[in-house]
Amino acid sequence: MKWIDVMPNHWFYRDVLEAGRIRLSPDTDEGLFTGIPYNVFAADKERLVRSYISTENQSEFLLPGYVSSPDNPLYVYIEATRTQPALIENGRFVLEAPLSAGLRVTAFSSGLPLLGLDPSDPETYGRPSINGLAAYPQYTLYEAGTYKYDSIQGEKCIVLGRSYRRVNVNVRPGETVQVALRRVIGDENNMFTIISGVLYTSYEANGFPAFIQYSYEDGNGAIQFKGEDALPTAPYVNYSDRFFPDSQMLRVEFFTVIHKILSNLYYRFTDTEPAFSTFNERKVPDVRPENWFYTAVMGALNEKYLDGCYVFPLYEDGSFSPLTGITRGETVMYLNRLIEWASERFR
Repeated sequence: MKWIDVMPNHWFYRDVLEAGRIRLSPDTDEGLFTGIPYNVFAADKERLVRSYISTENQSEFLLPGYVSSPDNPLYVYIEATRTQPALIENGRFVLEAPLSAGLRVTAFSSGLPLLGLDPSDPETYGRPSINGLAAYPQYTLYEAGTYKYDSIQGEKCIVLGRSYRRVNVNVRPGETVQVALRRVIGDENNMFTIISGVLYTSYEANGFPAFIQYSYEDGNGAIQFKGEDALPTAPYVNYSDRFFPDSQMLRVEFFTVIHKILSNLYYRFTDTEPAFSTFNERKVPDVRPENWFYTAVMGALNEKYLDGCYVFPLYEDGSFSPLTGITRGETVMYLNRLIEWASERFR
């Protein structure tokens, strides 16, 4: 995962980079940390993607809605090659040299996420907002009506020179296409699929021009292979490309990482896959099966030392308080107990 807000000049750069290389098992790409989803931006600093086809000797491109600022830089690509414009200002950019006709020019600004400003609320302070209407970008193919998957020819989707990975998405009975995509793609990047002649991509491709190759059946019943330009879009998507290093960490996020570390240790030092108990045996009142974090949190909270004592304590009233910030004292205590548990279990 490449975080666009973690730069080499940051004091935490090396550690975040190294931690990002840790995988839970040889069979998965899932790492210790995931991005915090967001899709709400500060005023005049929206995420922006604009695509153009150049005319002969064109060097100036209008960019309505873009306000130039250091915290929302503009990136420009000619075909798939990034270039530095000679001038960037509100509403336009100018290239250093005029272009020949017919070239694809793409301008992109990542925007500035809107963060919570109330320090008394750890659930929102310094953290991004999200609009619940997220959908995966889509584009209806020109030959959608006669689209046919051909395993021999295969399919390709290329965005800014990068080939996306094709995934199979089977829509189960009672599911919508978007629910099925969420189940298979989730927040992963660089993925695409075609369902009933409609191209769907992972979130980050929203608004970017793509080149798609696929098969269809012509009027004589023969399979033909076709390539076409596509523009997958959705009104709202979820972005997960930022680490948000200055945001407070919630207890539920910390325990999700703890659960991943436990999984990684099991894979490293045993011959069996981890079998976590997710039964709420401690009767924790504020961790329920319908919570997205239920499996990870209960898997960690149910771990015990060899003497039968639980590794991670609860508050005095038996609660977990998943959406409160974690203190420095709690962090040290939990990590020390994790080390004690690992030393005892895997020695």
